[in-house]
Amino acid sequence: MPTTTEPMLLSAALATGFVLGLRHALDPDHIAAVSTLSVRRKEYSGILRLAVWWGLGHTATIALAAVVVAVLKSAVPPAVEASLEAVVGLMLIFLGGRLLFRRSDREADNRHAHAQRHGRTERQSFLIGAVHGLAGSAAVLLLAAVTIQSAAGLALFILVFGAGSIGGMLLFTGVLGIPITYFGSSAGFERAFGIVASIASIVVGIIVVASSIGRLA
Repeated sequence: MPTTTEPMLLSAALATGFVLGLRHALDPDHIAAVSTLSVRRKEYSGILRLAVWWGLGHTATIALAAVVVAVLKSAVPPAVEASLEAVVGLMLIFLGGRLLFRRSDREADNRHAHAQRHGRTERQSFLIGAVHGLAGSAAVLLLAAVTIQSAAGLALFILVFGAGSIGGMLLFTGVLGIPITYFGSSAGFERAFGIVASIASIVVGIIVVASSIGRLA
């Protein structure tokens, strides 16, 4: 009986992990952060790459947290989790503020500078995903720890969760990228979208910080 039950439990856990990753990527703080990075991207493929880099960073720190939890055999303390979420909120406020008050780049943009800026944005997307993964890992790791007994199974769960998070963010950026690439040549659209994305990021950041402070109090 155990030989048939354990594979079924693992399969159910992996399926749940993928769905959780898909849903987790669409949390408001994740959407707000990636939106601020997408404003100045003109190519549809470039916007999708932001989603992939965000998902890779998110998965990397989830995996790191899983290793720490497995070694220490202890869950993430609530105070630490709340503090990390406050960091996410502050990051969102910074991203929104930077976008809102950044001067428009009026200089001629050659291909080399264009590629450099895109590479920098992709690195930022990876780092933002990493911070989000560190702050949002507790619930995922708790589910994995109580369901999966083997190290290989836990690693597979994290990978499947990561694949789901990349898929969810690709779904969002795929929809977001349509108007951005279609109206990308319009300075008015870029300005309006930038204002909306920056304000949304600041508002979500304030809510996250306030919620985190409430949990720490």
